Amino acid sequence: MSTTPVGARVDALLYLAGGRSTREAAEVAGVSVSTVAAWRRSPVFVEELAEVRALWEAEPLDAEALLVRLEAAGRRLGGRGR
Repeated sequence: MSTTPVGARVDALLYLAGGRSTREAAEVAGVSVSTVAAWRRSPVFVEELAEVRALWEAEPLDAEALLVRLEAAGRRLGGRGR
């Protein structure tokens, strides 16, 4: 997918799932806005964003469930589990 560390993609994913802007997600991930925009066009990233957003909306205070979901997202975004 990219040479950007998976952690940066997961950071952006979390911010976007929480309703933050692409610019804010890029800042926290340490990448450009165009990089986050490119990730948002990736089918895997789109699927993960939908899953994390749904969990965030259903259980916003369930930190453990959110961390488990983000770990799974990191595996998929890192190229494993496709």
